[in-house]
Amino acid sequence: MNLLEAYKKRLAVAESIHQRSHDGAKMSPQKKLMLAAVLDNTAKFLNENYVAPQGATQSPLGDYKKFCLNIANVSLPNLILPELMLTQPMTSFSGFVTYLKYTSGTAKGGVKVDDVFNTPYSHGVMTEDRMRYTSAAVVEEFAQADGISTEIKLNWTPIKSVHKVIKIKADTPDTILETPTDYSIDDATITLTSSLQDGEKVKVLYFYDNVEIPQKNQVTSLPTLKASMVGIPLRAHARRIAIYYSQMSAYQSKTDYGIDLGDQLAQQAQAELQYEIDSEGVALLANGAEEDKRLIFKDYGIANPGTISRSQYYEGFSQIIARARAIMYQRTQKFNPTYMVVGSDVLTILPFLKGWTPASSTVAVNGPYFAGTVEGLKVYVHPAMTSNEFFFGVNGGDLQTSAGVYAPYMAIVPTQLLGFADGTMSQGFSTLYDMRLLSTYRGEIGNRTAVDADDATEDQGDVHSYLLVKGHIIFSNTDSGELSGINYDDDIALPVWVTNAEDFKTN
Repeated sequence: MNLLEAYKKRLAVAESIHQRSHDGAKMSPQKKLMLAAVLDNTAKFLNENYVAPQGATQSPLGDYKKFCLNIANVSLPNLILPELMLTQPMTSFSGFVTYLKYTSGTAKGGVKVDDVFNTPYSHGVMTEDRMRYTSAAVVEEFAQADGISTEIKLNWTPIKSVHKVIKIKADTPDTILETPTDYSIDDATITLTSSLQDGEKVKVLYFYDNVEIPQKNQVTSLPTLKASMVGIPLRAHARRIAIYYSQMSAYQSKTDYGIDLGDQLAQQAQAELQYEIDSEGVALLANGAEEDKRLIFKDYGIANPGTISRSQYYEGFSQIIARARAIMYQRTQKFNPTYMVVGSDVLTILPFLKGWTPASSTVAVNGPYFAGTVEGLKVYVHPAMTSNEFFFGVNGGDLQTSAGVYAPYMAIVPTQLLGFADGTMSQGFSTLYDMRLLSTYRGEIGNRTAVDADDATEDQGDVHSYLLVKGHIIFSNTDSGELSGINYDDDIALPVWVTNAEDFKTN
């Protein structure tokens, strides 16, 4: 019997809870498997660690175990994290999630050894040199600083033909100094009639024979592709909370108001843990999303668009969504965003979009919640977000298509309720899990350096994910962009519906 079959009754209950908080949507197979794995971890923990009270003729484990599993059954389906990042249960306190990274094994032209060609998250940058990598064409540069004077040894042989030789400036490679025609070629060596000067380079465009078998002149005369296994370390960390109340308070609460104080405190304790985990995950994703000034949108009152109505202007926010899709595709050549997380003020604009479909009014709003869909993207609102911020992310439900991973190890498990001689009642609640960003890089737009997930630790500076991008709305003239260090120019506001800017100028 597999896990889904073993816990099918509990999964059915969890699905009904999930539908109430996700506008009727059913749990995905991946989320069901996650919940079943966490329930199984919890059951094993209780079976192995529970000690019956001394002298008891019948173990009360059954009711206690049911109580613990009920908490997991209720708390996990209400999390929005499985909608925002990969949820991968851990079967031990620490572990690895691994994937293959494909890189160049041979330097050829502008392609260097270990240049990334493909990972689960992106195809790498497709440059002109990469387009030539497996072909017979080669473009190589040789600098005077490397000791080159008049003789240039070409690296890829046998040579079929030399197409062009040009001299360029080392610091401004687009500046062509001359195109020498007076040179000789002998045994893959080009001899220039005039030597290179300080700060000069020679660029040679040539073709070699990549058909001849065997490749006689050198062992590495074919471009190579190599694979390496990259591990993402996961190590569970804890969240814990305890409840305390007096026996007399519990009696008064039950007798006078019909409220079971112990049950109420237990529910609030697990809800607090759930809320904090959700907030931690959203904060991780929000901080991992690099802000892009192309996703800055000025509010109607700030943009002052003249005779354009408020509803017409706000429809232009659709262009922000289209830009986010373009940014994500340009980065990865694989993905488009699947969801959007917004602050409360951003939500006031979305109803003006033609592609907006709000969630049913029956959806539970309790801290973070599912607000609806816009142009195919699921939209979530979270109080942890700055009210005017939003970010887009990718979550396909597996390692290859997610911006982050949430790895629960132990669900929210309570201790047994303890009563003391002074009437104090006490109970503790704990959970173990880990979270990590995936597809990470360090740096800013135009100057990014890929970071393997096992190097992307919290103490290594700003680390972002290629599968996240952030923007925000300017609601006041005092918003100068200090939040992210970006200076917002006047041309950032979208020129929505304006065909002739002169028509909308004011005196």
